[in-house]
Amino acid sequence: MNSTPMLLKLILPDSEERDYHCDSVHLPVADDSKGRGGGQYGIRCGHAKAVIALRNGRLTALNKGESILSVNVSGGFARVEDNIISLVTEKVSE
Repeated sequence: MNSTPMLLKLILPDSEERDYHCDSVHLPVADDSKGRGGGQYGIRCGHAKAVIALRNGRLTALNKGESILSVNVSGGFARVEDNIISLVTEKVSE
């Protein structure tokens, strides 16, 4: 049994899915319709249900304070529910 509280599911258009067990995720979020907001958004265990629009930028997942994933994503969206973050993006690069 894994003691890490969250699961990050990284979903790409070619049907490839990558799973990461983590305790926090930092996402690049899109501006609102008036060009405000944006930046980075953090998610931890117990986060409320949400759907988040992403912009191009850096995604980082941490486990016990250590980075386990740090990649660039090309937009997309993330769905948060029951400590599972399903992130759909066009492309992932180092």
